[in-house]
Amino acid sequence: MRKGNKLGVLQTGEFVYDRSISHLQDSAKDYTIESLSDISSEGSKTIEKEVVFKTSIGVSSLVVTGPDDDIVFARRLGRKGYSRFVRHRRGEESRTLYIKLSRIKNESAYILVTSFIGKKTPPEPQPNSRSDKLRSFWSNHALLFDPSSIIPETLTNETPPEFLN
Repeated sequence: MRKGNKLGVLQTGEFVYDRSISHLQDSAKDYTIESLSDISSEGSKTIEKEVVFKTSIGVSSLVVTGPDDDIVFARRLGRKGYSRFVRHRRGEESRTLYIKLSRIKNESAYILVTSFIGKKTPPEPQPNSRSDKLRSFWSNHALLFDPSSIIPETLTNETPPEFLN
């Protein structure tokens, strides 16, 4: 994993870097930087935190979907697999920020794996994924469609095999 920009320092003194291909949601950046100094690593290889603020910090881009929703699939920038999107929907206000960090091998530092407004969610199914639990979750959840976050030529109405039950 290649280091990008330094984001901040954990309560326990380790530096936190963004990835060169970031998975830091733009709207979560300031809240992520603010929250890092309150996180203790306790020597963990991986750190996952849900930080709850007193008031709304923005809109979660994950929503529950139903049969009447306009669903499409596309690959997001910096991602290998497809994501499930819903068009013409609005997200809900959230007070929660999810942060996942991974220790950099042989260093006293961490890489930001992801950070976004909203609660922890299961990862999206990947090609050759055999997890019924992931497919079940993503069959009735989707990300809000944002054309600027996708690789346009991958946009499709066809469900990729990894999302099929």
